[in-house]
Amino acid sequence: MLRRSLVVVVLSALFAGCNGGGATAPQTNTGVAAPTPTPTPPTLTPTPTPTASPTLAPTSASGTLTTSMSLSSSLTLGPIGPGETGATSVAPATGVAHLAVVFSLGQPAGTPTVASMRRRPKTIGGANLTPFGYFTMTPDVAATYTTTPSFAMTFPAGTTLPPAGSAYVAVYDPGSAAAGWTTIEGTAAVVGMTLTWTPSGIPVTLVAGRTYAFALFTTSSTLAIPTPTPTPTPTPTPPPTPTPTPTPTPTPTPTPSPTPTPAPQHLYATSFSGNKGATQFTLPLTVNTTPNFVLLGNQQTVAVAVDASGDVAIGGGAGALAFFSAPFSAGSIPTATISNVGAEAHQMVFLPSGNLLTASLHAGINEYAPPFSNASVPATTIPVPGSPVINGVALDPSLNLYAVDQTSVYAYAAPYTGTPVHTAPIAGAFYGAIAANATQLFVPDSNGHVDVYNLPITASSTPAFALTNGMNDPVAVAFDSKGNLYVGNAGAQQIIVFTPPFFPLSAPELSFALSGSGFGTAGLTGLAIGP
Repeated sequence: MLRRSLVVVVLSALFAGCNGGGATAPQTNTGVAAPTPTPTPPTLTPTPTPTASPTLAPTSASGTLTTSMSLSSSLTLGPIGPGETGATSVAPATGVAHLAVVFSLGQPAGTPTVASMRRRPKTIGGANLTPFGYFTMTPDVAATYTTTPSFAMTFPAGTTLPPAGSAYVAVYDPGSAAAGWTTIEGTAAVVGMTLTWTPSGIPVTLVAGRTYAFALFTTSSTLAIPTPTPTPTPTPTPPPTPTPTPTPTPTPTPTPSPTPTPAPQHLYATSFSGNKGATQFTLPLTVNTTPNFVLLGNQQTVAVAVDASGDVAIGGGAGALAFFSAPFSAGSIPTATISNVGAEAHQMVFLPSGNLLTASLHAGINEYAPPFSNASVPATTIPVPGSPVINGVALDPSLNLYAVDQTSVYAYAAPYTGTPVHTAPIAGAFYGAIAANATQLFVPDSNGHVDVYNLPITASSTPAFALTNGMNDPVAVAFDSKGNLYVGNAGAQQIIVFTPPFFPLSAPELSFALSGSGFGTAGLTGLAIGP
């Protein structure tokens, strides 16, 4: 800024007198007043003009995406930051919902660091994961969509794009926080300055009021290879005269013990139509798996259980239990059959002791003790308050016992003599044959989903979330030794396989059709997995 000095020139009248060239005489009063000097004003400093602060671009943008029951719906947000624009689209939904959507460059509050995550069919490690954009979605009502949401991110001209060939989308569901971030889409396609991700073709359910976070990230596996330090060439010295040494006796090379191959597990599926028994399959299932044989039960086979030795029990709704001792073949016949009014079973499970627990239609949970014979009767009956029809029983690894009636859960601590914890009924539910791991209870509901309860069960427990993808009438669930979940989907006569961790958007690893395995068009009732 230019500053100017204001200069004021003061003119003063000087009065002088001479006295004949001698010494200056004293000043005398002439009768004329001397002029008063004009004072010099201070120098003024102008006030500087303030410099305008630059306008900072926002780091997030928000909007509302209204879904449709017949068409896809899209929303574009931004620009934010240096100029990025984000867009998302959702498929037709089972109901009209309003999604509160936020597009941002910073990690959403309440979400874990983007670290090691699961991607089907392989795992991406925790190193070199770099997020570069985020979306969050919060629906006001629950709805199921025919695919996962699709995403796009446009960068300003001149920007170096993240590599599309290693760019993915991951989801974080706070209803399944233990699952962390799980990759659902990738890699990206690039058009101009835009990266786009194609949705996976599986239905997903978004729960009302829950905020789902989606991270756009890249991953790489660059390895730093150290440069070796050259070894100096030694100065040669004359070799010493060798002294003969005796030839040692060679030590025989030990033969390594072969690594034992674990015995495969087997899955048994029951049906009251078609095979009318328990059909055995060798795991792992593939689309080309064929059945080994059928252990024939009665006309209404609805349950199957396998003990630690591979022996099998088959139960039905007509008052009969059949026991088969391993090994089996196509012509195996029961070693024992129990026929009485209380012997029917909706689901069964073996205790480590070899005792068999059955979900009874009439009298709670019956417990049978080996050796089983045609004359066996329940050694004891575990009462269920209110004497409801029990549709499922299961044990967790700590041997806590769980049972379900049509709409609620009962939890017993060993030795199952006390009053169970009982959850509130869920209106409209129709629960079936259940399974538990160390942390969760999986309860199929024939209305089209598997309810997942977090353990331990309390009186106020409700489903933490539900698995819905690929199923329309789930009736039974089971776990293999690797923790994979098998869902018997009676609506399509198929077995659907999920791998852990489990969360609402979990996609099936496999949908295995039973139609070519001797099953009829309907009638899948139970599953069990064992040696």
